[in-house]
Amino acid sequence: GYDPSLADPYFEQGVGGSTGASPADSHFLEVMRSVGLSLRSPMSDTVPSVGADTSADAADSLGVSQLGAPTSLPVFGRSVFLRRTTEFDAVLTGPVGPGYRLGPGDELLLVLTGDVELAYRLDVTREGLLVIPDVGQVSVNGLTLGQLEDRLYDRLGQVYSGVRRGGDATTHFNVSLGRLRTNQVYVVGAVERPGAYQVSSVATVLEALYAAGGPQESGSFRNIYVRRGGQTVGSFDLYRYLTAGETPTDLRLEQGDVVFVPSVGLRVSLRGEVWTPARFELLPGEGIPELIAYAGGLKPDAREDVVQVRRILPVGERQEGKDRTLIDVDLATIRSGAGTFELMGGDEVEVHSLLEEQRDWVAVTGAVYRPGRYELTPGATVSSLISVAGGALPDVLDPVVHVSRLRLQDGKRVLIRTSLQGGEALPLAEFDQVTVFGRDSLSAPDSVGIYGFVNKPGKYPLSMGASAEDAVLLAGGLAYGADPRLAEVVTTVQGAGDGVITSSSRRVGLSSELPEPG
Repeated sequence: GYDPSLADPYFEQGVGGSTGASPADSHFLEVMRSVGLSLRSPMSDTVPSVGADTSADAADSLGVSQLGAPTSLPVFGRSVFLRRTTEFDAVLTGPVGPGYRLGPGDELLLVLTGDVELAYRLDVTREGLLVIPDVGQVSVNGLTLGQLEDRLYDRLGQVYSGVRRGGDATTHFNVSLGRLRTNQVYVVGAVERPGAYQVSSVATVLEALYAAGGPQESGSFRNIYVRRGGQTVGSFDLYRYLTAGETPTDLRLEQGDVVFVPSVGLRVSLRGEVWTPARFELLPGEGIPELIAYAGGLKPDAREDVVQVRRILPVGERQEGKDRTLIDVDLATIRSGAGTFELMGGDEVEVHSLLEEQRDWVAVTGAVYRPGRYELTPGATVSSLISVAGGALPDVLDPVVHVSRLRLQDGKRVLIRTSLQGGEALPLAEFDQVTVFGRDSLSAPDSVGIYGFVNKPGKYPLSMGASAEDAVLLAGGLAYGADPRLAEVVTTVQGAGDGVITSSSRRVGLSSELPEPG
C-alpha cells in the first residue's frame, strides 16, 4: 500500500556494491535478500533469477567460482541453509504435546463446564504464576501440561466441589495453550550469523540453525551441541535430517540455551559415479560404505569393484617430491564386510564408471527390416540373426552375404562370404558384422533434372516410363509465367567412335491436362 517511489533512494544507493551505503540501505538490502530477491548492479548484463543467491558462498557451494572456473566440491548439506525461508519463523500458535514445559509469557485457556460455565484466558506471569479468579495464584513455572492438569484438579477442587476425578464429577475443566512465549537462545561457533535469536518456545535446534544461516564451510554438521546451565544436554547430527529426514536428537530449546557448532572433524571428498558428489564429514568408525550412502548410493554405471583414493601423506611418511599418493581400494570386499579401509582427513575418493564398450554382440546391416546390434546367443547363426532383425527385404541379393569377423590375434578383420541358405550353417562369433545386400541399393539411381518455370526445380528420381508431364508434376507443377504447351528436353549422348559426350536438345509438347498456372 506504500507509494513505490519511497523505495527509489534504496535502489539509487548501496545497490551493486557502491561505497558509502548507509546502515538503512544495508538493512533494506538484507531484508530483500531474506525474502528471496537478489539485486544486481545497473551496469551488470547478468540478471539473476528470483531466489538466486549471488554471494561468493553460494557460488562456492555449487562448485564454481565467481569467475566461472571450477573449484572444489560443495560441502554436503550447506546449500540447504544458503537461502533464507519463512518456513522456520517463530510459531506462536498451534498444538503442543503434554511434555511441553510452561514458562513466563505463555497463555493458557481454562474452560469449566457443568455446575458452572466459565472461560478464562490466563497469562503466565514473570514469576511463573497463573492468577485464576476465585482460585488465586497457582505456580506453574517448569510444569508440563500433564503436571498442570494434576495441580488444577487439586486447586480447582478446593473451590468447585464438582471438580474431581472419576465418573461422578459434575464440573469438568479443560486447559490448553493459547499463545506461545518466545525464548532467547544463542547460536555460536562456526555458523554464518552467530548471535542471539528470539525463537518460539517449541523451537528446536534445527530451527535455530536455520535462523543463524546454518554451519559455515568450516563448521561441523555432525556434532552440534546444546548447552544449558553450563552443561551439555544433547547433540545433534544434521546428516540424519539431510539424508533420511529424521530428527531423533532434535532437542526443544529453552530460555538461555546455547547452540554451539564446533569446527569440522574428518572431512573427505567423494566424486565420480554417485548421485551427490560433495565433501562429507565422517564420524569415527565411518568409512567408504557410509560415505557412499550419504551421497545417495552408486549410479547404475558405477564400477563397484575398485575405487581410488587420493591421499595427502602424513608428515612422517612424506619424502622429497612425494607428498601425495594414489590408493586402489577393493570396494566389493569392504561393502561385503570382509575388509576395512580407514579414511583420513583430506582424502579424495573417486568412483569410476564402467567401460562404454559393449560385449557379446553381433551386428547386421543392409537389406533387413531392423538393422543394428543384437545379442550374441549360444548357437546363433547368420540366418538366425537375419530372422531376429525382421528378415530380409524383398529385393535381397540371395547369393551373397558378407560376414566381417574380428581376428583377436592381430585385431584385423577378415571377410567370410556366404549366402542366405548357407548362413544357416555358419555360426556367429563375438563382434561379427553381417551385411545383407539389396538389389536396389546396388543399382545406380537414374535422375532427371527439372528447371525453369516450375514450383520446385531440382533433381528427382527417374522411373521407367516417365514422361515430361510426369517430371513437371514431380516439380510441383508449372510456375506463373510458364508456357503450358512446350518444354525443352536435354539428353546426354556419348559418341560411338571417339567417346566424346555431347548433349542433344529437343522440344516436346506438354499435355493439355496439366493445370495452367493461375
